[in-house]
Order: sequence, then structure tokens, then C-alpha cells
Amino acid sequence: MKTDRAGGRWARWLASGLLALSAGCGDGDGVAGPTVDLDLVAGLYEIQTLTFDPQGSAPAADVLSALEAAGTSPTLNIGRTGNFQLFFRDPVSGDIRTVDGDVEGTAEGVELAFATRADAALFLFPQRLPLAFDGEAGTLFYSGPAEVNRARLQLLFPELYADEQLFDPTPGVLTAGFQRLEEASGG
Repeated sequence: MKTDRAGGRWARWLASGLLALSAGCGDGDGVAGPTVDLDLVAGLYEIQTLTFDPQGSAPAADVLSALEAAGTSPTLNIGRTGNFQLFFRDPVSGDIRTVDGDVEGTAEGVELAFATRADAALFLFPQRLPLAFDGEAGTLFYSGPAEVNRARLQLLFPELYADEQLFDPTPGVLTAGFQRLEEASGG
């Protein structure tokens, strides 16, 4: 008898937990709640911080310094219509490049969705990069786990990683910070 009562309590606890979980999942239409309006985020941003710290004993890399060494500061343009462009000079090839993709509002900011994984890898970004938005400061920011393209990491930093035994992709912590230079104009 004692087992049945304990089993009944456990079943009620499980059912109430599942009910609480399903209640927090929106209204069933797949929408998780309000998102940041792209009109608030749209504009021109400059990368202020871009670092990657590989898991393990390998040293951290200042990716922004490597990109700026090519003679330009990478610039992100977020449009009001759900697209973005990232302009930069590739330090490996020397070519001026434009990488583009889609942007959508999230609960905390925006998510950049690069058109290809290869485009995202140019910056050591994942193909989908979530960025928190601070409207007062005019910043976008991400710091968290990431797996980056080992070959690109070694091309950007041969002095740091040429002789390192790194996984492919290389796990670590990516930090990216953008500062708004100007808001988008027009519609």
C-alpha cells in the first residue's frame, strides 16, 4: 500500500511538472513571446570586441585585431527588412568582402543567420549568432560557447595554433561586441 501512495505522489508530481512545462511553451502556435523590433536594432555597427578562447590550454585569440590588421574595421549593417551585411577586408586573401544573411528579432535582441556556414566561419562565428541588444548603449553582444572552423582559426593565427592539436570544429568561448555608429534611416 505504501508503494502505491508513493507511486501516486510521483505520478502527480510528474504530471504537474509536465503541465507547468507545457504552460510555458506559448500558446501552441510556435511563438515564444514578444521579440525585439528590428526597427529598434536597425543601423550600422562596428565590431568593438571579437575574441575566441579555445577549450583547453591553447591561448585565446583576439580575432578583431587580426581582421583590423588587414586595414579595415569590420562593419555590420542591419536592415529594417530582415537582412544584414557584414563588410570587411579578409586578412588572409586581402579581398574586400561582403557577407550577408537574414536577421530576426528574439526576446533579447536579434539573431544573425549567415547565408552559408563558410561565410560565418570567416569571423569564426556560428552560422546562427544570437546577439543581446542594449538599446540605451546601442550595443549588440554575445559571449558563450562556440565551435569554430579549425582551418580558419589556424589561417588567422598561425603563430598561436599552427602546432596545436585542435579538434575540428574547435570548441571554446566566443565573445563578440558591436557598437552602433548610426541608426538606419528611411523605411
